[in-house]
Amino acid sequence: MRTTPRRKSRLRYPLNAEATAVLRGQLGQDPKYVFTYQGKPVWQVDTKSWRRAVGRTGSEDFRWHDLRHTWASWHVQAGTPTHVL
Repeated sequence: MRTTPRRKSRLRYPLNAEATAVLRGQLGQDPKYVFTYQGKPVWQVDTKSWRRAVGRTGSEDFRWHDLRHTWASWHVQAGTPTHVL
């Protein structure tokens, strides 16, 4: 079992005010990691966890891929060249 995440790259992503507020709300929750569950770092979200989280928001039929698609669409609409994405 892997104990540390693989690092693909160190890309920077612009965040809106709401996303920034969520991350700032995590400050101080753990001395090292941003997101934890039962005191352990969250390396990835499995399908069961994802569906539970989506269910708590009241959303229906929402997939992880939808976030990726929305992110890319917003960038294209804002003028980000597709080769940058």
